[in-house]
Amino acid sequence: VEFQSVDEATWVVENLNGNLAQGLSTPVNCRFANQQGGGSAWAPGGAGKGGGGNRWEPYGGKGEGGGKGGKGASIAILKKGLQAAGVLPGGKWSNDTGALYVRGLPADTTNCDLYEIFSPFGAIPSGGCWAMTAEDGTCKGIAFINFINDADAQNAIATLHGTMMPDGTTLTVQPKGQPKAKQGKGKGKGE
Repeated sequence: VEFQSVDEATWVVENLNGNLAQGLSTPVNCRFANQQGGGSAWAPGGAGKGGGGNRWEPYGGKGEGGGKGGKGASIAILKKGLQAAGVLPGGKWSNDTGALYVRGLPADTTNCDLYEIFSPFGAIPSGGCWAMTAEDGTCKGIAFINFINDADAQNAIATLHGTMMPDGTTLTVQPKGQPKAKQGKGKGKGE
C-alpha cells in the first residue's frame, strides 16, 4: 500500500505491526516497502534515493499509480490473496443452514447484483454470492447465497421469496437443500 505521506505510512507501521487482528491467529506484519535497485530510503511518491519511482510492488505492479488507484495493481489479486490467507470473516463457502438457493433470476444477473440485493440482510462471506452462468456468461436464472448467520438467511427468505419480477415471473428464495444423488443413465462401471 502506498500512502500520501511518510507520516501516514509511519503511523500504520508503528500502530499495526505486531498486533493480533480479530479472527487472525498470527500477528499482522507491517513494514516499509523494499526498494528495487538498492534504494534504502523511502520517499513520498514511491521514489527512494535512486529516484525514478521504481517502488517495490508485492503483486507485480509497476508502481506507476502514485498511490490511490494505482495502475499496476489488481483488486482481483488482492481479494484472492486475502481469501487464500483466510483473513476474511466467514472463511470459505460452507453449505450450512445459512446457504440459500435462488431461482427465477434475469439473464443479466451478476454476482455483484446478488451481493447488492442480499448483503443488506446480513454478513455474507467473500465469494458467498454465486450466479450460475451459461457458456456465454449469462445467468442461468439460479444462484446460491451463503450467509454467515442463519437468522440473516431466514430474514432474506421471508422478505424476498415470492417477489414478482418485472416480466411476471416469481423469485424463489429458499434454503439450499443437500445435493441430490445423480441417477445413472443406464449401466455404468461394475454393472
